[in-house]
Amino acid sequence: MIRDEHDRFEKLKKKLRQEERIDFLIDSIALAEKLNFTIMSCESAFQAKAALEVLEQGVADVRGEPVRFVRFAFTGKDKEPATFKMLVAQILEPLYYWEDKDDENKVLVIDASNAGEEDREGWIILFQRMNEVRNTLMEGTPGPLLLVLPYSLEVEFAHRAPDFWSVRSAFVRAEASIIEKSSLQKYLDRMKALYGTMQIWRMATPVTLEDIFTHVNVLSTPSAFRRGPWELLEEIYRRKTSFGKAIEKGKDGLKAVQEAQKLFILGKPGSGKTTFLKHVTLKATEDKLDYVPIFVSLRSFSESGLSLFDFITRQFEICDFPDAQPFITDILKQGRAIILCDALDEVNKEKGLRNQVIQELIAFSKTHDKSKFVVTCRVAASEYRFEDFTYVEMADFDEAQIKMFVYKWFTRDDQIADNFLKEFDDIRNDRLRDLGKSPLLLTLLCIGFEETLSFPSRRSEIYEEAIDTLLRKWDVSRKIKRDEIYQKLSLGRKRQMFTRIAYETFEDGEYLIKLDRLGEKVAAYLKNLPPSDAQEDIDGATVIKAIEAQHGIFVERAQGIYSFSHLTFQEYYTAKYIVAHHKDTLKHLIQEHLTDETWREIFVLTAEMLDDADEFFEIFMKRLDDFVVSDDRLRRLLTKAEEEAYKIDIEARPFQTRSAIVSLILIPSEEASREEWKKFADALSDIMRTHFTIEDYEFTEKEAEHVEQYLYATKLLIDCLEVAYVSDRNAIEERLLVPPPD
Repeated sequence: MIRDEHDRFEKLKKKLRQEERIDFLIDSIALAEKLNFTIMSCESAFQAKAALEVLEQGVADVRGEPVRFVRFAFTGKDKEPATFKMLVAQILEPLYYWEDKDDENKVLVIDASNAGEEDREGWIILFQRMNEVRNTLMEGTPGPLLLVLPYSLEVEFAHRAPDFWSVRSAFVRAEASIIEKSSLQKYLDRMKALYGTMQIWRMATPVTLEDIFTHVNVLSTPSAFRRGPWELLEEIYRRKTSFGKAIEKGKDGLKAVQEAQKLFILGKPGSGKTTFLKHVTLKATEDKLDYVPIFVSLRSFSESGLSLFDFITRQFEICDFPDAQPFITDILKQGRAIILCDALDEVNKEKGLRNQVIQELIAFSKTHDKSKFVVTCRVAASEYRFEDFTYVEMADFDEAQIKMFVYKWFTRDDQIADNFLKEFDDIRNDRLRDLGKSPLLLTLLCIGFEETLSFPSRRSEIYEEAIDTLLRKWDVSRKIKRDEIYQKLSLGRKRQMFTRIAYETFEDGEYLIKLDRLGEKVAAYLKNLPPSDAQEDIDGATVIKAIEAQHGIFVERAQGIYSFSHLTFQEYYTAKYIVAHHKDTLKHLIQEHLTDETWREIFVLTAEMLDDADEFFEIFMKRLDDFVVSDDRLRRLLTKAEEEAYKIDIEARPFQTRSAIVSLILIPSEEASREEWKKFADALSDIMRTHFTIEDYEFTEKEAEHVEQYLYATKLLIDCLEVAYVSDRNAIEERLLVPPPD
């Protein structure tokens, strides 16, 4: 026995000697006649061993002469379950045929304290057999008979061997409070203190976890395992719907932990994996899971140089539970522990370190397979498939979870939460709602809103900060240094690569991209870099996997099918590319994509990010004029609108008056109710009867489509103008909805 275990053992024996119930059992055995049967139940084999030594010495002291406890126990091979046949051979038969029957200074002990769940059936049958031969067995023993049971078999013995139970002279339960309850409670209290708070990025002080934690759901089919029709996946992505929730209904995360013996949780960066694991830890400390929680930071473990068992022991010591090895051994063996292993992706691959951690974790989970294991890891960072583990993936927040998070965040002022959600739900903020599905990015939005009580009008600033958080700040804030197979690629080069890939794929209408094609684009980019920025023989697909694991800019939507993690990011980087190459791209953008609504956000972002948007609007206005030049009815409509606008005396800019007349601004949104559309139609009818000759403006279906495109493009220009830097805003407004000169 190692030194610290020996010290622990002696302390335990000292405590046992102070217990009245143990004194009672000692007297019962010491003063008993030959036909005497007593029972002691213990929580663990370690407790039983200490108690037996105390009893042996105590009985000898009372009798005033040496007494020997003869122990009969199952000694099968490792993990070999105890069958009835084995137990008879190792316990009943040696006990019955004990040779030295005249020696009354012996106590015969049937020790079942090390019985596990796999041994249960064998012991139950043995109890039944003991009951059948009770008289023969007791009459044949040379001295008192002591049965040592684990807590789990107390009821079974009373039920299966009622005749034996009825003749017991004493029954003593060695409660956990005698041995480790005080230390365990200190440990649990310390765990609450360590994991009951969380450091929010960009906040100076930590917050209480349960004050901000929002329940999470998990998907039973992780993205990397998913297969689905290409068209369905693409439609989900373009509608900015959460992939997992569109394909399957998520399960409550805590329920998944309770149901699975071994659970492997995948998640994108910032999806809340560590926060969820801390929440599970707290639930276990509150006795909500019936397990003793053991939280293992896999990064800290990998850097410790210790075995996993020794690392866990040190965590107990840190949490005010010294000399905990025997207790840890017992709870692992009995299946009373839940080992929560956080962030496998944070373990470096250098010198095979991650592989070492994986192999030890696998071996540990197999050795202690009765206990519960939970491992978290970023998607794409786990190349090794853990056998016997159930794989799930953290689901995006849904609307209800977002709302709950926001109200918890602004718990001191519901009005701010109401204002946040009101702006958040605005149709113009659909891209922000897409970002808000990520707990990390939703946190970013809440922090920004708290500072100004509104969202920035320049959306590109939000997107830039969100991406910068994923690329750099999130890991830096937690002092995490990851392996990079593309170490020479600077942050600027990464962004340059993302902009090029985003533009090329969006231009080709590719929102979901096969891994080999995406890898080819990465390889093509890396190939053209100067030698100082590039590494030789780097596989593009491998780089994509690394980017997914480390930054979450790309994600795998189904097996071998990738996309940007948010459509917003692809749009943002596409606009960044256009701005960086505006001399070559602005004319193409406006000429080819002006009436394509999938490009709308890119137009607005481009106008916003241009240092000087005069050229952009000049090309834009010329393209609008082309609509009018090719359509005589449209020209007449705009001419009439211009004439009527001068007759209307209202406080509005001229283009707004013209807009009202041609129903541009008054057109209800797609989400408007039927009543709103009817009201609009009646109002438009009145305008047409009052100011126009109806026959002049009855359009064919093709002409109507042309007018609709013109009005859409004009509205898009107005939206762009609202966020752009231009030298003469009034001049642009004066040209809106005015036919070009002949």
